[in-house]
Amino acid sequence: MKHLKLIVVIIISLSLGCLIRPPAEVKFELDTNVIEPGGTFHLIVTINNTGKVGILGANLQIEGDDFIVVQSPELTSPLKVGESTKLIWTIKGPVIPGTYTLKAYLDIIDELHRIWRGNIYETTIKVVSKIHQNSKVDVKILAPNQTYGGKIITVPIVVTNNLQYEIRVVNLDVNLGDLKVIEAPKGPMTILPNSTHTFPLKVKTPPEFERARIFVILEYSSPGGIGKKVSEKEITVLWQPWMLSEEEIREAYGNTSKWIFGDSIVDRYWENVYGSTSIINRKTLREGILPLVNDSKSDIEATKAIFNYIFTHFTFEDKGISTLNPQVLQNSTTLSPIEANLLMVAYLRSINVPARIVSVYNGVDCTEFPFVEAYISGKWYVIDFNHMFFGTREEFISSRWFPAIYQEIGIFNNKLVAVKPGGDPHNHEDLSQLYLGITKESLLNALYNRLDKRTYMKIKELLALLDSENERIFALFLFSSGNPDEVENLLNTINVEKLSGTIKAFYEFYYDIKWEEDFRVYWEKLLMTYR
Repeated sequence: MKHLKLIVVIIISLSLGCLIRPPAEVKFELDTNVIEPGGTFHLIVTINNTGKVGILGANLQIEGDDFIVVQSPELTSPLKVGESTKLIWTIKGPVIPGTYTLKAYLDIIDELHRIWRGNIYETTIKVVSKIHQNSKVDVKILAPNQTYGGKIITVPIVVTNNLQYEIRVVNLDVNLGDLKVIEAPKGPMTILPNSTHTFPLKVKTPPEFERARIFVILEYSSPGGIGKKVSEKEITVLWQPWMLSEEEIREAYGNTSKWIFGDSIVDRYWENVYGSTSIINRKTLREGILPLVNDSKSDIEATKAIFNYIFTHFTFEDKGISTLNPQVLQNSTTLSPIEANLLMVAYLRSINVPARIVSVYNGVDCTEFPFVEAYISGKWYVIDFNHMFFGTREEFISSRWFPAIYQEIGIFNNKLVAVKPGGDPHNHEDLSQLYLGITKESLLNALYNRLDKRTYMKIKELLALLDSENERIFALFLFSSGNPDEVENLLNTINVEKLSGTIKAFYEFYYDIKWEEDFRVYWEKLLMTYR
């Protein structure tokens, strides 16, 4: 009996993420523990992933009201097993001179959405009325406040030694986020008393809109001991691809640029079915749409402006497709949702944003379930006027509109394709595995963000009771189609064993029957079962 209880405790601990072995080694450092009233300092946290899965993020909490976190970092991508990174928090200190205890708690979130606690840092911060300038070592980042994406810029790093003795720069560590280092500052370097030295830093800005924050961590030695100083600077990176030449666009997007310069929106099969050409006159379309986007600071801002323009400028009628010709469509007064999707692709390509029609291909017909994909600031977005949807690929997967497409490619073994520009009929790029490969993760992430932890963990318990991956995906589609309060109420009312049995029966009955376009139909049927 004791052994059985122990096994139960272990299983519960595993399900709640309360494992004994931490997923990372964590090291805390301060750049200074002496500040002026209301001054800022930096907490540098080095995280080394020693666990078994990736790390999605880290949240810092400060005990008490004396300290305020004014700038928090984010992991730009999951930290893989064996990798390490430095995260830097900017913290504002107390306004009244004195000695204060700083106590910080760091929570780590892994790819299984488990929260790991227990990383605690405690130290003292001294607040003094004034710090004499001649007792400081300063670092300034002379970067522009605003620049453009896809450019190489030089950022001077100026180190000023205000001490009465020389210092030796041991290390100058640069933390750039999504900016790419082309030429890093070189050291070591000795800086004489009351003098400065400029370290050149060359970076390449990404082909996307971003508010990037540059951190420079200076480590130096002197007769007074070892010192550390952190400086930060925010840069707004504008991304306006309609301002760039074809050569610059091809360099920025690489192979993805083919979804800009392709002459036709869809292939000859579409054109034969609808008796129309889909060739884009980029110059004509650009002249019409450019005034709408010229003031946009980013490609996503421009894309939203075009989306809103199409939605408000045209009258929508469910009349099928009268023409594939974007030049004719832009002069129409009414559009069907599919025609709006076609025009959206044409407009985006005319302003140098990669865009394409994606649809289900059953081996003959490639015109089913068409929607738009646009490559915006480093991510594929889905735009679909049929459901007035605008969001990332992952957000589309977790919507009510994707399950019918999933059934086509995940159960009926059809393909999700984009028509390659300039190709023969059915010269497709198969996107099926790109979507199928992230379906479960996207659904789990969406539910994790929508639901309270207790409800989310019940869903995880329920999934473990299902027999196949498609059953689990079906269950996740159901929960993603419900409102959060409906999902929480159902899982708090019905035990997971009973609910899993019902979902198994639902899947067995519906899996080979063509699913409704709006998957909420099945969620409402599930709710009716327990009313």
